[in-house]
Amino acid sequence: MAADLLPALDPVIGHTAAASVGALLLTGALAKLRDMALFRATLDNYRLLPEAALGAAAVALPLAELAAGALLLPTASRAAGTGLALLLLVLVTGAVAWRLARGGGAIDCGCGGSTEVPLSRGLIARNAVLMLLTLLAALPALDRPTVWLDALATVLATLLVLGLYPDRQPLAGPPPQADRTEERSMTDALVISNLVLWVAVLALLVAVIALSRQIGILYERIAPMGALMMDTGPKVGEVAPVFDLPSLGGGQVAVGAPGPRATLLFFLSPTCPVCKKLLPVLQSIHAAESRHLDLVFASDGEMPEHAEFRQRAGLGAFPYVLSAELGMSWRISKLPYAVLIDERGIVRGKGLVNSREQIESLLTARDLGLVSVQDYMDRKIAKEIA
Repeated sequence: MAADLLPALDPVIGHTAAASVGALLLTGALAKLRDMALFRATLDNYRLLPEAALGAAAVALPLAELAAGALLLPTASRAAGTGLALLLLVLVTGAVAWRLARGGGAIDCGCGGSTEVPLSRGLIARNAVLMLLTLLAALPALDRPTVWLDALATVLATLLVLGLYPDRQPLAGPPPQADRTEERSMTDALVISNLVLWVAVLALLVAVIALSRQIGILYERIAPMGALMMDTGPKVGEVAPVFDLPSLGGGQVAVGAPGPRATLLFFLSPTCPVCKKLLPVLQSIHAAESRHLDLVFASDGEMPEHAEFRQRAGLGAFPYVLSAELGMSWRISKLPYAVLIDERGIVRGKGLVNSREQIESLLTARDLGLVSVQDYMDRKIAKEIA
């Protein structure tokens, strides 16, 4: 049964156990440091250390407990915190067992609470449970997370910590000065909660900084996707072939001829789904660049089919030419294909386009004075290598 449940353990269990044990250790350490004279007298009652070592032990043990609790909270230092917490629990449990074997049940355990808690076998059982929780805190993150197991572990750990809290020790009788005890308990809880919150805030800050840095690195490493330029037909930088063709809407269109504006020549087909998807994109780009750019659609085939498609797609405002010779001159073998011709009739960009980014890459390459976006990336890589 345990072997079946182990692979289902989730990091939430480890975080919950670490927070529970860490909060308990920090609370006990603060209580001991607040009244070190009382803790020194408690250590003396155990009769384990010589008189000369009591003062050092009364300082070292709370500090070690404080360090263990603080190290358990961050994930990076959890391994060290687990080891230190287990060492302290083993030492304390051994001391309690040794003193009980010699009839010392009437003395205070020195747990750190304001209520005197006599030594008992219940304390040994409590420490054993704390050791188990500490081991759970060190569990690695495993696969197959289960929500119900996370919820159960969280509830049990929370109830366990509340039950093991020194000022609420069930083995003790009604505490004297109840108001003072409640006030100290609330103060300790406030200190611990603020400490945990600050640790969480700092961890989130580090995570945000790390993520921001990784996003920047990602943008540097991922090259922009430009139009896929085929190495056929008129090359970029050459004069475009000129065709005087009739438009479906009437009139003649001088494709490739010099003019007042650049021309984006888009080859499409009524049966091409990607072409249809790009039509709104092309109209949007033309609306933004209308002062500097003309948009011409080109294809070949039967005129009635294209006339119906032109009307259905809402392309009546744009020239639409049919010419097999035009496609052959540009060596068009796959669609959709776009060609950018500047005002002087010079080819500035061309290639297969499947997205808005690839269409805009033609305009970007023209503005940068490059053959293509890929040419820009090749130059950048060459500079980095050099």
